[in-house]
Amino acid sequence: AMLERAGRRDEAVTVCVKALKIEPYSEDIYLHLMINYLAMGERREVISTYEKMSKIFLSDFGVLPSEEIRNIYYDAIRSSNETTVPMEVVQEQLREWDDSLPSIFF
Repeated sequence: AMLERAGRRDEAVTVCVKALKIEPYSEDIYLHLMINYLAMGERREVISTYEKMSKIFLSDFGVLPSEEIRNIYYDAIRSSNETTVPMEVVQEQLREWDDSLPSIFF
């Protein structure tokens, strides 16, 4: 976070990558890594990081990343040239849409 505040994004990314080798389940480290990648315009890196993280979290714990991390991922997807959207994103968006419908539709 200190490197982020100092605008030293490249160094922050390096620290986060090294930290994830020691603590691969730290959502906070993934969050900072993705924030820095996004600030650097590295949208594909944000997408790749999210996909790796979500696979680890789903396979090892059966959970999705936090809403804050998913939002960063969605921002990267929206502004990326990538045309494919992973199935988990579609499913999450459908769940959010389904929750927002009035009960009259059920």
